[in-house]
Amino acid sequence: MENKKTKVCILSLNRAEYSRLFTVIRELNKKDNIELQTVVLQTRYSNSKSLLERDGFSITKEFFIDIKYRTSEEVAKFIGKATVKFTDIFLELKPDILIILGDRYESLAAVTAATYLNIYMVHIQGGEVSGTIDEHTRHAITKFCHFHFPATEQSRERIIKLGEIPENVVCIGCPGTDLLLETPEFSFEELRYQLYKMSGQRDFLEKLTPDYLLVVQFPMTTELGDSQSQIEETLSALKGFKQPIVILKPNPDAGGDIVSRCIEKFGRENDNVLIAKHFPPYIFVNLMRQAKVMIGNSSAGIRETGYFGLPTINIGNRQVGRERTVNIIDIPNDAKLIEEEIKKQLEHGRYGTEQVYGDGTACKKIAEIIPTLDYSKIQKKIVY
Repeated sequence: MENKKTKVCILSLNRAEYSRLFTVIRELNKKDNIELQTVVLQTRYSNSKSLLERDGFSITKEFFIDIKYRTSEEVAKFIGKATVKFTDIFLELKPDILIILGDRYESLAAVTAATYLNIYMVHIQGGEVSGTIDEHTRHAITKFCHFHFPATEQSRERIIKLGEIPENVVCIGCPGTDLLLETPEFSFEELRYQLYKMSGQRDFLEKLTPDYLLVVQFPMTTELGDSQSQIEETLSALKGFKQPIVILKPNPDAGGDIVSRCIEKFGRENDNVLIAKHFPPYIFVNLMRQAKVMIGNSSAGIRETGYFGLPTINIGNRQVGRERTVNIIDIPNDAKLIEEEIKKQLEHGRYGTEQVYGDGTACKKIAEIIPTLDYSKIQKKIVY
């Protein structure tokens, strides 16, 4: 291959991904043999531009696509619009390698465009098992991509079973774990002040006390008809607790508007509830470090809480099959059960720490391997 800089394009498509991309962007930026291109998607529900700018990263390209409502119909239409937009962006930037993370529908649009433009693709966090449409999307992205960085050995084995060449599947851990382990620890007072500064809500200063519960619950995209009843079961269970309840609103997924409205109503009716649309990674990590219990169905509850031994309640089917640690209790969407298990976890307190999703070195491994890839090999070899 020619002795020239490799043009590597990395996509920051929503707030949830950024904490897992930050360290990768940082390490690739240090490489003299890489020309890094960062592409940022903005919607009315999600904007990672400010996060990149805060961290001092330059943005090569940004674009906005409107998604009016968080419904399955809007998401399907969004994928079509985004595929067209990504085609134009890739034709302009002409990347040698495209880095894709995870299982989002935005990523599915990007890999569809890149496939037909003969762009070599690298997938981070493939091979995992979970509920919802995300699992379909994740495995589909795997089949589009040429090289794979799974977070665990079990995930690596699944990718190989999908027909990928073993030498193109390298287990490195999760880049999100890198950020998790290097994020400075706040005192409680500093955490409270940072929450106030971030949100402008004085309630974070006045109401937040160290005994707070942390709640992150998203709609199940394959159970959309139950979105309202599922979040209402969780909120009903929380009514019995008087300590502060910090709730993060859902991502821009189908069913998200219904869940958000229920959360907002719950906040109006209960004066111990604190609600945020987004937490920057350094705040969210410290919220997990200090919370008494985490409740909901976020992947963070599965992937990250074990590093702090945070007692966790995982509700419903959204994370079915993910590798997990002993601090997690799995229960169905039932208010009485949720309330009982929260009480048990409060009584239990912190667990020992476990490291399932890496040791904090994933980003360095990715940055070492990316420049060595032969991106001219577009034709995939699939083992049948």
